[in-house]
Parts: sequence; C-alpha cells; structure tokens
Amino acid sequence: AQEAFSCVRTVIAFASEDHEYEKYEDKIDLHYDLNVKQLYAQGFYYMLISTFLINTVVQALLLYVGMVLMQRGQLSSEVLLAFMLYQFKLQNEVMNLFNSYTSLIKSSGAGDKVFELLDREVPEPGTGHANVNTDSGGESNGGNAIDNNHNATSAGSQLDIHIREVDFTYPTRPDQRILRNLDMSIPAGKTVALVGRSGCGKSTIMGLLQRFYDPCAGSIVMNEKNLKDINLKTLR
Repeated sequence: AQEAFSCVRTVIAFASEDHEYEKYEDKIDLHYDLNVKQLYAQGFYYMLISTFLINTVVQALLLYVGMVLMQRGQLSSEVLLAFMLYQFKLQNEVMNLFNSYTSLIKSSGAGDKVFELLDREVPEPGTGHANVNTDSGGESNGGNAIDNNHNATSAGSQLDIHIREVDFTYPTRPDQRILRNLDMSIPAGKTVALVGRSGCGKSTIMGLLQRFYDPCAGSIVMNEKNLKDINLKTLR
C-alpha cells in the first residue's frame, strides 16, 4: 500500500487502481483471517486452560488436599494459606513466562527475514560478488577504448557494440521472457534509436549494456571484449 501511494502517478498512468486495490485487499483479508484464528486460540486457552483448569480446578484441588491434611493434623491453616498465596504468585509468573515465549516466537519470525538479508550473497553482476571485476589495478588493453584502469574512454575513442543472440528474463519473473535471440550491432560513431511498445525490452537493453543484469544466454561485446571481462566500475 505504501509503495502504491508513493508511486500513485505510475499506478494511475497504467490504470492499475483496481489491480493494486485487489492486491491490498487480499493481504488485508489474509491478515484478518490469521488474527481471527489467533483470537480463537487465545479465547480457548484463557477459557479452558487459564480460567477453568489453573484458576478453578487447581485451586479447588489445593483446598481439598489442604482440608484433608488439616483434618489429619498434618497441616495448619496458616501454612495452607501461605502456600496458596505463594502458589498464586508463582502461577502468575509462569503465565507471564508463557506470554514472553509467544512474543519471542513472533520476534524470531521477524528476525529471520532480517538475518536472511544480512546473510545473503550478492549475485552477479553485483559489485559484491567475488567473480565480478571491480579492481582498479587491472592491466590496460593497449589503447583500447575500455581498459581496467578506470580510464573509461580516451579522447576521440569510440565503441563498437555487438549484442549476440541474447536471451533475458528478469530474476523475479523467470517465466516472462523479455528478449529472445536478440542480435544487434551499433557501429562506432553511430546513433541508434530503440523504438517499440511499452514492455518490449528497450529499457532492458540499456540495463544490460550498463550490466545491471547479465544475459541468460548470448553475449554483449564492446570493442571485441565481453562485458563480463570489463571492469564493472570502469564500464559504468
């Protein structure tokens, strides 16, 4: 909901109000159903366990056993009263311990997501991945327009770009293919316009050229050098 409100212009531009509303409604309904189940469980616990068993049955059993012992002369009324008071205080602390355990379980569920983010391994082509070249101390390519010394382009240098049989799907939508067998060449010094309907892959091509993602198949070559072999910081 917060994301939809912050990007409300985009939602309206794509006439997605009903879609976003249905997504939010589904989440709210799920949250409501879970809360109702939790309230039923809590009601059953407090009615049967807490009220009936602990506060009624246990207390009645203590009184009965205490009366039997008093009749036999094995227990005085003062000791019985003190024991019941101590037992009541101990019972309250045990109940608080159970409630704390419930809160701990809820917190651990939220903590799992935090630790999952902290422990995640950055996938390629992220700069945190071990296989991605981001070292500025690489060797130069002897006058090439792109080298590994953070000299992205020298004065007057130009780039030949070749996209060879590239297939691509976004990691979050693996079933929706964006590019299929794309072949394209951009000669040095030329200007190329990418024209097409929304969602056909224009921005995706720019993202691949900047190596925000790697192709699922095929390769992208700049001046006969694969994008994966070029220093990522230099490229960008």
